[in-house]
Amino acid sequence: MKLWALKVNGTAITNNAGWNESELQGNEPLIVAGIQPSVDYEDVSTIENWKTYGPLLKDYKFIRREIQVLVVMIGWESLTLEEKRIASSMFAVAQAERNEVDTTQEQVAHGVDFHECSIESREARLNRGVSEILNRLEWADAQDVVSSLGTQSLDTSYLHFGREGTLEGDPEGLFDYIEARVGTSFETTGLAAQAYVPTSGTLASLIVDLMSILKDGIY
Repeated sequence: MKLWALKVNGTAITNNAGWNESELQGNEPLIVAGIQPSVDYEDVSTIENWKTYGPLLKDYKFIRREIQVLVVMIGWESLTLEEKRIASSMFAVAQAERNEVDTTQEQVAHGVDFHECSIESREARLNRGVSEILNRLEWADAQDVVSSLGTQSLDTSYLHFGREGTLEGDPEGLFDYIEARVGTSFETTGLAAQAYVPTSGTLASLIVDLMSILKDGIY
């Protein structure tokens, strides 16, 4: 994904100290999209811009992932000191790189912010996911799903500790249940293995949407 900024008089608004509504002329000042929205927008996907403007549009975990992508594309050694500090503060790089720009105590402090911001992101995603379930499944089926999440602590493990699933390198977790992943204890009991008939769309499309929300922060 890329961060696009509206151009005003040929210049991206992120190059200005700020902007006012009259300059926008009804357009969105910033857009996150895979392709250029129109010629009126400029790609401003830099680490500093994601850090500064990303929170206006996306959650912390989404922004962190985009910064991780940029670090790999650009290369650690080619980053500016400020870019390195941003990547380090968001734990977008390994400890060896973080040690180059931050002391242990600084990393501990960053870790507190990282944990709190990650929980906030996951909470927003989980709330949206639960709303999808409650509004797209029959009431009784939705309650079965909610009960399964709570009984096995899948929701709280995801929310507070970031436990996603086996394919993500974790013990069994929320994503294993949603996709009823083969080889896990949810292979026959997970959401995707049920015979639920949604009131809107298909169960398969609901699974895809839930994973986009919970894993990628796209909603």
